[in-house]
Amino acid sequence: MPTVMVCHNVKDTKYWLASPVRKQVLEPVGVTNIRTFTDPQTPNRVGLVMEVADMQKLMAFMQTKAAADAMASRRPAGDHDDPGSIVTPISTGLGQCSAGQRGRMI
Repeated sequence: MPTVMVCHNVKDTKYWLASPVRKQVLEPVGVTNIRTFTDPQTPNRVGLVMEVADMQKLMAFMQTKAAADAMASRRPAGDHDDPGSIVTPISTGLGQCSAGQRGRMI
């Protein structure tokens, strides 16, 4: 099962970290072992590391209204995340990373 890492900037790190939404919407599409991180040098830079059973299923889900609603719920009203460029390197299981998908993540 691939391990995926996603990083992006948020306006309210505490709110993002406390949100239960990512687990609620990602687990049903086969994402497990979701871990959140913050950059100690740039506190509004956050990340996820997670196991993804089916990358195509996850990427298809990320194009749905349900995913858009989940992304909108990850911030307080009036607060907008910087979507930036999210790169998701995928572990090959051999201690190496292959080029991954680019897109937005919850």
